[in-house]
Amino acid sequence: MSDHLNLDDLDLELIGQLMKDGRQTNVALAKQVGTSVGTVRNRIQKLTENGVMQIVGVADPLKVGFSVHTIMALTVDHSRVRQIAEQFASMHPVRYVAYVSGICNLVVMSVFRSNEELLTFLRDDIADFVGIQQIETMHVLETVKRSYNYSFGAPFSLNGNDIP
Repeated sequence: MSDHLNLDDLDLELIGQLMKDGRQTNVALAKQVGTSVGTVRNRIQKLTENGVMQIVGVADPLKVGFSVHTIMALTVDHSRVRQIAEQFASMHPVRYVAYVSGICNLVVMSVFRSNEELLTFLRDDIADFVGIQQIETMHVLETVKRSYNYSFGAPFSLNGNDIP
């Protein structure tokens, strides 16, 4: 099942411009993409309402006190995988939950302020989750790349504005 929507070049250009700087005004965006402010406003509203994008401030977890990052690979009973995924998704330290294929069937990424918080999470918060067969907890030592910019293939250009 695909969540892909039919996006045109203007939608993609607006998304690309907002990935560069999400604080841009609709007036500035309209000038950059060569359309009216009303069109920009309507397109952004459509893109956000349909869940294509969000316009948010993204903090660096390390700079706001979350120095412990983990990636957990879980093997979960297939009959309980959705329930367990939803349990993890509702927890404050959890930033990402995904069903995966391979040696495990669920991946959970979390951030903590300390190893003590991580220990409490593992020992107390999730210890009673029914259906977890195995957890491999990986402590992220260094993040080499964290990006929220997605390429739409080869760089494309509308009105002479290249978007990588």
